[in-house]
Amino acid sequence: MGDALRLTETILHGDVVYFTDKSSGAVPPANWIIETSMRIGEQSWTLRIAPTAAFVESQKSELPSLVLVAGLLVAALSALSVRYILISRLKSAHLAKSLALNAGIISSSAHLVIAIDSQYRIMIFNRAAEQALGYSAAEVTGRRAIPIFMDPAELEARARSLSEELGETMAVGPDIFTRIPLRDGYEKREWSFIRKNGTRFPVNVIITPLRDQDGAVSGFLGVIEDVTLAREMERMKSEFTAVVSHELRTPLTSIRGSLGLILGAMSTSLPAKVRELLEIAQANCERLVLLINDILDVEKFSAGQMRFDIQSVPLAQVVGQAVDAIEGYARKFNARIDASPIPAGWRVAVDPERFIQVMSNLLSNAAKYSPPGGTVRVWAEQRAGTLRVNVSDEGPGIPGEFRTRIFEKFSQADSSATRAKGGTGLGLHIAQRFIEHMRGHIGFDSMPGAGATFWIELPAVEVMAAAGSAA
Repeated sequence: MGDALRLTETILHGDVVYFTDKSSGAVPPANWIIETSMRIGEQSWTLRIAPTAAFVESQKSELPSLVLVAGLLVAALSALSVRYILISRLKSAHLAKSLALNAGIISSSAHLVIAIDSQYRIMIFNRAAEQALGYSAAEVTGRRAIPIFMDPAELEARARSLSEELGETMAVGPDIFTRIPLRDGYEKREWSFIRKNGTRFPVNVIITPLRDQDGAVSGFLGVIEDVTLAREMERMKSEFTAVVSHELRTPLTSIRGSLGLILGAMSTSLPAKVRELLEIAQANCERLVLLINDILDVEKFSAGQMRFDIQSVPLAQVVGQAVDAIEGYARKFNARIDASPIPAGWRVAVDPERFIQVMSNLLSNAAKYSPPGGTVRVWAEQRAGTLRVNVSDEGPGIPGEFRTRIFEKFSQADSSATRAKGGTGLGLHIAQRFIEHMRGHIGFDSMPGAGATFWIELPAVEVMAAAGSAA
Protein backbone atom coordinates (compact mmCIF):
# COMPACT_ATOMS: atom_id res chain seq x y z
CA MET A 1 0.00 0.00 0.00
CA GLY A 2 2.86 2.39 0.80
CA ASP A 3 4.49 1.98 -2.64
CA ALA A 4 1.23 2.33 -4.59
CA LEU A 5 -0.02 5.47 -2.84
CA ARG A 6 3.32 6.83 -1.62
CA LEU A 7 2.16 6.56 1.99
CA THR A 8 4.18 5.99 5.13
CA GLU A 9 2.97 3.73 7.91
CA THR A 10 4.21 3.91 11.51
CA ILE A 11 3.26 1.78 14.56
CA LEU A 12 3.87 3.33 18.00
CA HIS A 13 3.50 2.15 21.62
CA GLY A 14 3.41 5.31 23.69
CA ASP A 15 6.16 7.49 22.21
CA VAL A 16 8.26 4.51 21.09
CA VAL A 17 8.28 3.73 17.35
CA TYR A 18 8.17 -0.04 16.82
CA PHE A 19 7.82 0.03 13.02
CA THR A 20 7.93 2.58 10.22
CA ASP A 21 8.50 2.48 6.48
CA LYS A 22 9.10 6.24 6.26
CA SER A 23 12.15 7.24 4.37
CA SER A 24 14.06 10.39 5.13
CA GLY A 25 12.37 13.52 3.95
CA ALA A 26 10.27 16.40 5.09
CA VAL A 27 7.39 15.76 7.42
CA PRO A 28 3.99 16.32 5.73
CA PRO A 29 1.51 18.85 7.12
CA ALA A 30 -0.38 17.73 10.28
CA ASN A 31 -3.75 17.82 8.51
CA TRP A 32 -2.49 15.10 6.13
CA ILE A 33 -1.67 12.69 8.96
CA ILE A 34 -4.24 10.17 10.20
CA GLU A 35 -3.77 8.32 13.53
CA THR A 36 -5.94 5.63 15.08
CA SER A 37 -5.49 4.10 18.56
CA MET A 38 -6.40 0.55 19.47
CA ARG A 39 -6.06 -1.77 22.47
CA ILE A 40 -4.67 -5.25 22.01
CA GLY A 41 -4.77 -7.26 25.21
CA GLU A 42 -4.00 -4.67 27.90
CA GLN A 43 -1.64 -2.54 25.71
CA SER A 44 -2.45 0.66 23.77
CA TRP A 45 -1.00 0.97 20.24
CA THR A 46 -1.13 3.80 17.64
CA LEU A 47 -1.21 3.37 13.85
CA ARG A 48 -0.07 6.54 12.03
CA ILE A 49 -0.56 6.86 8.24
CA ALA A 50 0.66 9.87 6.18
CA PRO A 51 1.66 10.65 2.63
CA THR A 52 5.22 11.53 1.83
CA ALA A 53 6.06 15.20 1.45
CA ALA A 54 6.91 14.67 -2.24
CA PHE A 55 3.52 13.07 -2.83
CA VAL A 56 1.74 16.01 -1.23
CA GLU A 57 3.57 18.45 -3.49
CA SER A 58 2.74 16.45 -6.59
CA GLN A 59 -0.98 16.39 -5.94
CA LYS A 60 -2.74 19.49 -7.21
CA SER A 61 -6.21 18.19 -8.14
CA GLU A 62 -9.11 17.02 -5.95
CA LEU A 63 -9.12 13.50 -7.33
CA PRO A 64 -5.78 12.51 -5.77
CA SER A 65 -6.99 13.94 -2.48
CA LEU A 66 -10.12 11.81 -2.65
CA VAL A 67 -8.04 8.77 -3.46
CA LEU A 68 -5.81 9.55 -0.50
CA VAL A 69 -8.77 9.89 1.87
CA ALA A 70 -10.24 6.65 0.58
CA GLY A 71 -6.91 4.93 1.11
CA LEU A 72 -6.66 6.26 4.64
CA LEU A 73 -10.19 5.05 5.41
CA VAL A 74 -9.36 1.63 4.06
CA ALA A 75 -6.26 1.57 6.27
CA ALA A 76 -8.31 2.59 9.33
CA LEU A 77 -10.88 -0.11 8.62
CA SER A 78 -8.10 -2.64 8.23
CA ALA A 79 -6.71 -1.61 11.61
CA LEU A 80 -10.11 -2.03 13.24
CA SER A 81 -10.49 -5.45 11.64
CA VAL A 82 -7.10 -6.51 12.96
CA ARG A 83 -8.08 -5.28 16.44
CA TYR A 84 -11.39 -7.20 16.36
CA ILE A 85 -9.65 -10.39 15.25
CA LEU A 86 -7.02 -10.10 17.99
CA ILE A 87 -9.62 -9.42 20.70
CA SER A 88 -11.77 -12.35 19.53
CA ARG A 89 -8.78 -14.64 19.69
CA LEU A 90 -7.91 -13.42 23.20
CA LYS A 91 -11.49 -13.98 24.40
CA SER A 92 -11.54 -17.43 22.85
CA ALA A 93 -8.27 -18.25 24.58
CA HIS A 94 -9.61 -17.06 27.96
CA LEU A 95 -12.84 -19.00 27.47
CA ALA A 96 -10.93 -22.13 26.53
CA LYS A 97 -8.78 -21.78 29.65
CA SER A 98 -11.86 -21.26 31.84
CA LEU A 99 -13.64 -24.27 30.38
CA ALA A 100 -10.54 -26.40 30.79
CA LEU A 101 -10.21 -25.29 34.41
CA ASN A 102 -13.87 -26.06 35.18
CA ALA A 103 -13.61 -29.43 33.47
CA GLY A 104 -10.49 -30.22 35.48
CA ILE A 105 -12.15 -29.27 38.76
CA ILE A 106 -15.25 -31.35 38.01
CA SER A 107 -13.22 -34.31 36.81
CA SER A 108 -10.89 -34.37 39.82
CA SER A 109 -13.60 -33.77 42.44
CA ALA A 110 -13.99 -36.49 45.06
CA HIS A 111 -17.75 -35.82 45.05
CA LEU A 112 -20.06 -37.18 42.39
CA VAL A 113 -21.06 -34.36 40.04
CA ILE A 114 -24.07 -34.88 37.78
CA ALA A 115 -25.67 -32.09 35.75
CA ILE A 116 -28.84 -32.28 33.70
CA ASP A 117 -30.24 -29.93 31.08
CA SER A 118 -33.71 -28.37 30.96
CA GLN A 119 -35.08 -31.60 29.45
CA TYR A 120 -33.67 -33.57 32.42
CA ARG A 121 -31.07 -35.33 30.29
CA ILE A 122 -27.65 -35.96 31.81
CA MET A 123 -24.99 -33.70 30.31
CA ILE A 124 -22.19 -33.98 32.93
CA PHE A 125 -21.20 -37.22 34.64
CA ASN A 126 -17.79 -36.89 36.24
CA ARG A 127 -15.12 -39.48 36.97
CA ALA A 128 -16.18 -39.93 40.61
CA ALA A 129 -19.73 -40.70 39.45
CA GLU A 130 -18.39 -43.26 36.98
CA GLN A 131 -16.36 -44.98 39.70
CA ALA A 132 -19.12 -44.93 42.32
CA LEU A 133 -22.03 -46.02 40.12
CA GLY A 134 -20.25 -48.27 37.63
CA TYR A 135 -21.62 -46.48 34.56
CA SER A 136 -19.40 -44.75 32.04
CA ALA A 137 -20.20 -41.19 31.03
CA ALA A 138 -20.88 -42.41 27.50
CA GLU A 139 -23.57 -44.78 28.80
CA VAL A 140 -25.60 -42.18 30.62
CA THR A 141 -24.98 -38.88 28.83
CA GLY A 142 -28.12 -37.85 27.01
CA ARG A 143 -30.37 -40.16 29.03
CA ARG A 144 -32.99 -39.03 31.51
CA ALA A 145 -31.45 -39.16 34.96
CA ILE A 146 -34.20 -40.46 37.21
CA PRO A 147 -34.75 -44.14 36.26
CA ILE A 148 -31.08 -45.05 36.01
CA PHE A 149 -29.75 -45.26 39.55
CA MET A 150 -32.64 -44.27 41.86
CA ASP A 151 -34.68 -46.52 44.15
CA PRO A 152 -38.33 -46.62 42.97
CA ALA A 153 -39.60 -47.06 46.55
CA GLU A 154 -37.74 -43.92 47.68
CA LEU A 155 -39.09 -41.98 44.72
CA GLU A 156 -42.66 -42.96 45.64
CA ALA A 157 -42.08 -42.02 49.28
CA ARG A 158 -40.63 -38.64 48.29
CA ALA A 159 -43.58 -37.94 45.98
CA ARG A 160 -45.99 -38.63 48.86
CA SER A 161 -44.12 -36.47 51.38
CA LEU A 162 -43.78 -33.63 48.88
CA SER A 163 -47.50 -33.84 48.08
CA GLU A 164 -48.26 -33.39 51.79
CA GLU A 165 -45.77 -30.54 52.13
CA LEU A 166 -47.00 -28.59 49.09
CA GLY A 167 -50.67 -29.47 49.35
CA GLU A 168 -50.89 -30.80 45.80
CA THR A 169 -50.49 -34.14 44.09
CA MET A 170 -46.93 -34.83 43.03
CA ALA A 171 -46.21 -37.80 40.76
CA VAL A 172 -42.85 -39.54 40.51
CA GLY A 173 -40.85 -37.54 37.98
CA PRO A 174 -38.29 -34.77 37.66
CA ASP A 175 -40.44 -32.36 39.70
CA ILE A 176 -39.73 -34.20 42.96
CA PHE A 177 -36.07 -33.21 42.53
CA THR A 178 -36.47 -29.71 41.09
CA ARG A 179 -39.50 -28.22 42.85
CA ILE A 180 -37.76 -27.31 46.10
CA PRO A 181 -34.50 -26.05 44.47
CA LEU A 182 -36.57 -23.77 42.23
CA ARG A 183 -38.42 -22.43 45.27
CA ASP A 184 -35.57 -22.17 47.79
CA GLY A 185 -32.48 -21.98 45.59
CA TYR A 186 -31.17 -25.42 46.58
CA GLU A 187 -32.15 -28.63 48.34
CA LYS A 188 -30.09 -31.06 50.43
CA ARG A 189 -31.51 -34.55 50.95
CA GLU A 190 -30.41 -38.09 51.68
CA TRP A 191 -31.01 -40.74 49.03
CA SER A 192 -29.91 -44.27 48.24
CA PHE A 193 -28.12 -44.78 44.91
CA ILE A 194 -28.06 -48.12 43.11
CA ARG A 195 -24.91 -49.14 41.30
CA LYS A 196 -24.87 -50.85 37.94
CA ASN A 197 -24.19 -54.17 39.69
CA GLY A 198 -27.28 -53.73 41.90
CA THR A 199 -25.58 -52.81 45.18
CA ARG A 200 -26.70 -49.74 47.10
CA PHE A 201 -24.98 -46.95 49.00
CA PRO A 202 -26.23 -43.89 50.93
CA VAL A 203 -25.59 -40.36 49.65
CA ASN A 204 -26.24 -36.74 50.50
CA VAL A 205 -27.40 -34.83 47.42
CA ILE A 206 -27.35 -31.04 47.00
CA ILE A 207 -29.33 -29.84 43.95
CA THR A 208 -29.13 -26.27 42.64
CA PRO A 209 -30.65 -24.77 39.48
CA LEU A 210 -28.40 -23.61 36.63
CA ARG A 211 -29.38 -20.36 34.92
CA ASP A 212 -28.28 -18.70 31.68
CA GLN A 213 -27.28 -15.04 31.26
CA ASP A 214 -30.96 -14.04 31.05
CA GLY A 215 -31.81 -15.81 34.33
CA ALA A 216 -33.77 -18.62 32.70
CA VAL A 217 -33.28 -22.13 34.11
CA SER A 218 -31.05 -24.12 31.79
CA GLY A 219 -30.63 -27.22 33.94
CA PHE A 220 -29.74 -28.49 37.39
CA LEU A 221 -26.47 -29.37 39.10
CA GLY A 222 -26.25 -32.22 41.59
CA VAL A 223 -23.26 -32.51 43.94
CA ILE A 224 -23.39 -35.89 45.66
CA GLU A 225 -21.42 -37.09 48.69
CA ASP A 226 -21.04 -40.82 49.36
CA VAL A 227 -21.67 -41.14 53.13
CA THR A 228 -21.00 -44.87 53.39
CA LEU A 229 -17.79 -44.34 55.37
CA ALA A 230 -19.40 -41.72 57.61
CA ARG A 231 -22.29 -44.08 58.37
CA GLU A 232 -19.87 -46.89 59.16
CA MET A 233 -17.86 -44.64 61.48
CA GLU A 234 -21.06 -43.59 63.22
CA ARG A 235 -22.07 -47.22 63.67
CA MET A 236 -18.67 -48.13 65.11
CA LYS A 237 -18.79 -45.15 67.45
CA SER A 238 -22.26 -46.12 68.64
CA GLU A 239 -21.24 -49.72 69.24
CA PHE A 240 -18.12 -48.62 71.12
CA THR A 241 -20.10 -46.20 73.27
CA ALA A 242 -22.72 -48.83 74.03
CA VAL A 243 -20.13 -51.44 75.00
CA VAL A 244 -18.20 -49.04 77.22
CA SER A 245 -21.40 -47.78 78.83
CA HIS A 246 -22.61 -51.30 79.57
CA GLU A 247 -19.24 -52.28 81.00
CA LEU A 248 -19.23 -49.20 83.23
CA ARG A 249 -22.82 -49.43 84.35
CA THR A 250 -22.49 -52.86 85.94
CA PRO A 251 -19.69 -52.01 88.40
CA LEU A 252 -21.16 -48.55 89.06
CA THR A 253 -24.49 -50.07 90.00
CA SER A 254 -22.71 -52.37 92.44
CA ILE A 255 -20.71 -49.48 93.92
CA ARG A 256 -23.83 -47.34 94.25
CA GLY A 257 -25.65 -50.15 96.04
CA SER A 258 -22.77 -50.74 98.43
CA LEU A 259 -22.46 -47.04 99.26
CA GLY A 260 -26.19 -46.80 99.82
CA LEU A 261 -26.09 -49.80 102.15
CA ILE A 262 -23.21 -48.34 104.17
CA LEU A 263 -24.81 -44.92 104.46
CA GLY A 264 -28.16 -46.43 105.34
CA ALA A 265 -27.52 -49.25 107.79
CA MET A 266 -24.20 -48.10 109.22
CA SER A 267 -24.45 -44.32 109.05
CA THR A 268 -24.84 -43.86 112.81
CA SER A 269 -21.59 -45.66 113.57
CA LEU A 270 -19.52 -43.79 110.96
CA PRO A 271 -17.30 -40.86 111.88
CA ALA A 272 -18.59 -37.58 110.49
CA LYS A 273 -15.65 -37.13 108.11
CA VAL A 274 -16.00 -40.66 106.72
CA ARG A 275 -19.74 -40.22 106.24
CA GLU A 276 -19.15 -36.96 104.38
CA LEU A 277 -16.67 -38.61 102.00
CA LEU A 278 -19.02 -41.54 101.39
CA GLU A 279 -21.89 -39.15 100.60
CA ILE A 280 -19.70 -37.33 98.05
CA ALA A 281 -18.76 -40.67 96.48
CA GLN A 282 -22.43 -41.71 96.32
CA ALA A 283 -23.45 -38.41 94.68
CA ASN A 284 -20.70 -38.75 92.04
CA CYS A 285 -21.71 -42.36 91.45
CA GLU A 286 -25.32 -41.27 90.90
CA ARG A 287 -24.19 -38.68 88.33
CA LEU A 288 -22.11 -41.26 86.45
CA VAL A 289 -25.00 -43.72 86.36
CA LEU A 290 -27.30 -40.97 85.05
CA LEU A 291 -24.77 -40.02 82.36
CA ILE A 292 -24.35 -43.63 81.23
CA ASN A 293 -28.11 -44.20 81.12
CA ASP A 294 -28.57 -41.04 79.05
CA ILE A 295 -25.82 -42.07 76.61
CA LEU A 296 -27.36 -45.51 76.21
CA ASP A 297 -30.79 -43.96 75.54
CA VAL A 298 -29.34 -41.70 72.83
CA GLU A 299 -27.46 -44.55 71.17
CA LYS A 300 -30.46 -46.89 71.31
CA PHE A 301 -32.67 -44.25 69.73
CA SER A 302 -30.12 -43.46 67.00
CA ALA A 303 -29.75 -47.16 66.22
CA GLY A 304 -33.52 -47.70 66.08
CA GLN A 305 -33.38 -50.07 69.06
CA MET A 306 -35.51 -48.01 71.43
CA ARG A 307 -38.89 -49.68 71.93
CA PHE A 308 -42.04 -47.73 72.67
CA ASP A 309 -45.20 -49.20 74.18
CA ILE A 310 -47.79 -46.62 73.12
CA GLN A 311 -50.96 -46.68 75.22
CA SER A 312 -53.95 -44.45 75.79
CA VAL A 313 -53.53 -43.25 79.39
CA PRO A 314 -55.05 -40.50 81.55
CA LEU A 315 -52.81 -37.46 81.43
CA ALA A 316 -53.39 -36.83 85.14
CA GLN A 317 -52.03 -40.29 85.98
CA VAL A 318 -48.67 -40.03 84.23
CA VAL A 319 -48.10 -36.39 85.26
CA GLY A 320 -48.93 -37.30 88.87
CA GLN A 321 -46.47 -40.21 88.87
CA ALA A 322 -43.70 -37.93 87.59
CA VAL A 323 -44.45 -35.30 90.26
CA ASP A 324 -44.42 -37.93 93.02
CA ALA A 325 -41.07 -39.26 91.80
CA ILE A 326 -39.40 -35.82 91.81
CA GLU A 327 -40.77 -34.29 95.02
CA GLY A 328 -37.98 -35.76 97.14
CA TYR A 329 -35.37 -34.50 94.68
CA ALA A 330 -36.92 -31.02 94.70
CA ARG A 331 -36.67 -30.84 98.48
CA LYS A 332 -32.87 -31.09 98.18
CA PHE A 333 -32.99 -27.68 96.49
CA ASN A 334 -35.58 -26.32 98.92
CA ALA A 335 -38.08 -26.12 96.05
CA ARG A 336 -41.78 -26.94 96.14
CA ILE A 337 -43.85 -28.49 93.34
CA ASP A 338 -47.35 -27.08 92.87
CA ALA A 339 -49.36 -29.30 90.52
CA SER A 340 -52.79 -28.08 89.43
CA PRO A 341 -55.56 -30.69 89.03
CA ILE A 342 -55.97 -32.21 85.57
CA PRO A 343 -59.39 -33.45 84.39
CA ALA A 344 -59.54 -37.24 84.55
CA GLY A 345 -61.07 -37.45 81.08
CA TRP A 346 -58.02 -35.99 79.34
CA ARG A 347 -56.14 -38.84 77.73
CA VAL A 348 -53.02 -39.06 75.56
CA ALA A 349 -51.35 -41.83 73.53
CA VAL A 350 -47.85 -42.24 74.99
CA ASP A 351 -45.39 -44.77 76.31
CA PRO A 352 -46.03 -44.15 80.04
CA GLU A 353 -42.47 -44.98 81.10
CA ARG A 354 -40.90 -42.69 78.47
CA PHE A 355 -43.36 -39.88 79.16
CA ILE A 356 -42.66 -40.02 82.91
CA GLN A 357 -38.92 -39.94 82.10
CA VAL A 358 -39.43 -36.75 80.06
CA MET A 359 -41.58 -35.12 82.74
CA SER A 360 -39.06 -36.07 85.42
CA ASN A 361 -36.32 -34.36 83.43
CA LEU A 362 -38.33 -31.15 83.08
CA LEU A 363 -39.32 -31.17 86.76
CA SER A 364 -35.79 -31.88 88.00
CA ASN A 365 -34.38 -29.07 85.81
CA ALA A 366 -37.02 -26.67 87.14
CA ALA A 367 -36.20 -27.63 90.73
CA LYS A 368 -32.44 -27.24 90.18
CA TYR A 369 -32.73 -23.78 88.69
CA SER A 370 -35.35 -22.43 91.10
CA PRO A 371 -34.10 -20.16 93.89
CA PRO A 372 -34.24 -21.52 97.48
CA GLY A 373 -37.86 -21.53 98.56
CA GLY A 374 -39.02 -21.28 94.94
CA THR A 375 -42.06 -22.98 93.45
CA VAL A 376 -42.24 -25.24 90.41
CA ARG A 377 -45.70 -25.06 88.87
CA VAL A 378 -47.29 -27.80 86.78
CA TRP A 379 -50.56 -27.43 84.89
CA ALA A 380 -52.29 -28.72 81.76
CA GLU A 381 -54.44 -26.95 79.21
CA GLN A 382 -56.62 -27.99 76.33
CA ARG A 383 -55.93 -26.67 72.84
CA ALA A 384 -57.35 -27.43 69.39
CA GLY A 385 -57.13 -31.21 69.29
CA THR A 386 -54.13 -31.28 71.64
CA LEU A 387 -53.29 -31.25 75.33
CA ARG A 388 -50.38 -29.20 76.65
CA VAL A 389 -48.52 -29.84 79.90
CA ASN A 390 -46.55 -26.90 81.29
CA VAL A 391 -43.69 -26.88 83.80
CA SER A 392 -42.55 -23.44 84.97
CA ASP A 393 -39.83 -22.32 87.39
CA GLU A 394 -38.72 -19.08 89.01
CA GLY A 395 -35.09 -19.39 87.93
CA PRO A 396 -32.86 -17.09 85.89
CA GLY A 397 -34.42 -18.01 82.55
CA ILE A 398 -32.65 -19.20 79.40
CA PRO A 399 -29.93 -17.00 77.86
CA GLY A 400 -30.78 -15.72 74.40
CA GLU A 401 -27.62 -17.14 72.78
CA PHE A 402 -28.42 -20.62 74.14
CA ARG A 403 -32.00 -20.94 72.93
CA THR A 404 -31.26 -22.22 69.43
CA ARG A 405 -29.18 -25.14 70.70
CA ILE A 406 -30.93 -26.03 73.95
CA PHE A 407 -32.14 -29.39 72.57
CA GLU A 408 -28.78 -30.41 71.09
CA LYS A 409 -26.59 -33.21 72.50
CA PHE A 410 -24.38 -32.28 75.46
CA SER A 411 -25.76 -28.77 75.36
CA GLN A 412 -25.57 -26.57 78.46
CA ALA A 413 -25.66 -22.81 78.93
CA ASP A 414 -22.14 -21.46 79.34
CA SER A 415 -22.31 -19.94 82.83
CA SER A 416 -20.79 -20.78 86.18
CA ALA A 417 -24.23 -21.05 87.74
CA THR A 418 -25.33 -23.59 85.14
CA ARG A 419 -22.17 -25.69 85.43
CA ALA A 420 -22.55 -25.76 89.21
CA LYS A 421 -25.95 -27.42 88.86
CA GLY A 422 -24.40 -30.45 87.10
CA GLY A 423 -26.17 -32.59 84.53
CA THR A 424 -25.17 -34.41 81.36
CA GLY A 425 -26.52 -32.01 78.75
CA LEU A 426 -28.45 -34.92 77.21
CA GLY A 427 -31.75 -34.76 79.09
CA LEU A 428 -33.54 -32.24 76.88
CA HIS A 429 -32.19 -33.86 73.70
CA ILE A 430 -33.59 -37.21 74.83
CA ALA A 431 -36.87 -35.56 75.84
CA GLN A 432 -37.28 -34.03 72.40
CA ARG A 433 -36.57 -37.34 70.64
CA PHE A 434 -39.05 -39.21 72.85
CA ILE A 435 -41.86 -36.68 72.51
CA GLU A 436 -41.47 -36.37 68.74
CA HIS A 437 -41.57 -40.17 68.46
CA MET A 438 -44.90 -40.04 70.34
CA ARG A 439 -46.17 -37.56 67.71
CA GLY A 440 -45.89 -34.58 70.03
CA HIS A 441 -43.89 -31.38 70.34
CA ILE A 442 -41.74 -29.92 73.10
CA GLY A 443 -40.70 -26.32 73.49
CA PHE A 444 -40.24 -23.48 75.94
CA ASP A 445 -41.01 -19.84 76.66
CA SER A 446 -38.57 -17.76 78.67
CA MET A 447 -37.58 -14.23 79.52
CA PRO A 448 -34.09 -13.66 80.97
CA GLY A 449 -34.38 -13.20 84.72
CA ALA A 450 -38.05 -14.21 84.77
CA GLY A 451 -37.89 -18.01 84.78
CA ALA A 452 -38.76 -20.48 82.06
CA THR A 453 -41.79 -22.55 81.10
CA PHE A 454 -41.21 -25.81 79.25
CA TRP A 455 -44.21 -27.39 77.60
CA ILE A 456 -45.15 -30.71 76.01
CA GLU A 457 -47.97 -30.82 73.48
CA LEU A 458 -49.56 -34.14 72.50
CA PRO A 459 -52.58 -35.12 70.38
CA ALA A 460 -55.62 -35.64 72.59
CA VAL A 461 -57.02 -39.14 72.42
CA GLU A 462 -60.10 -38.30 74.42
CA VAL A 463 -61.14 -35.04 76.00
CA MET A 464 -64.25 -35.38 78.11
CA ALA A 465 -65.48 -32.36 80.02
CA ALA A 466 -66.24 -34.10 83.30
CA ALA A 467 -67.33 -31.52 85.84
CA GLY A 468 -65.83 -32.24 89.20
CA SER A 469 -63.77 -35.23 87.94
CA ALA A 470 -60.21 -34.05 88.39
CA ALA A 471 -57.11 -35.83 89.63
